[in-house]
Amino acid sequence: MAFQAPPKKTVGIDKNHWQKLTVATPGFPQFAQTAFKFKGEPKEIILTIEAGGPVEYSFNGNNVHGELVLGSSREQVQFSRRPAIGIWFRGNGTVTIEAWASA
Repeated sequence: MAFQAPPKKTVGIDKNHWQKLTVATPGFPQFAQTAFKFKGEPKEIILTIEAGGPVEYSFNGNNVHGELVLGSSREQVQFSRRPAIGIWFRGNGTVTIEAWASA
């Protein structure tokens, strides 16, 4: 029997997230620029700065939790099993956000 690829998933919650975001704000905005649909689950999260910078990020919108700097060891950060419902960014640059539910 030949291999048959599975059909598209059209029901339920997608537990994957990908977003390219242009950040151009001096402060954290009122609402997170990235919001995860799969709330309440730990996540694997990768943040990558692709242009500009530096860009600071926050998991609560009040405190700086890190900084992305192009061409440095802080160009990409990865979090394993991180609880988060959203991420706020400030600065100037283009950031890619990848996330998926932890097993």
